[in-house]
Amino acid sequence: MDKPLAGEALRRLQEHLRQKRLSEPLLSATAVCRRLFQEIEDARKDGFTYVCIADWLRPQGLDVSGNRLAKIIGQIRARKKQPLRVVERVAPRPVAASATQFRHSATGDGKDLI
Repeated sequence: MDKPLAGEALRRLQEHLRQKRLSEPLLSATAVCRRLFQEIEDARKDGFTYVCIADWLRPQGLDVSGNRLAKIIGQIRARKKQPLRVVERVAPRPVAASATQFRHSATGDGKDLI
């Protein structure tokens, strides 16, 4: 990018992304559950079971069992608790100078390694 975005240009990009996000079809049960996460959590807080919620979602096109719905929501909940991980490139550790390498011997009994 040649110059930083600010003001109206940034707002246009945000709106474009929001419209794209809302218009694209969701292709997996997990994606649908991510989108419905807060509503599912609210239903659970109101005392409804995952089986009941899955039964409500089935006529609308989301065919998951109560067990599968519980697993998906559990995974989403666990991910929300984890901080975003930044991957660093780490140099491999050098082999210690005192380390001896194993040499395989078809006739050896291996007692020298003990």
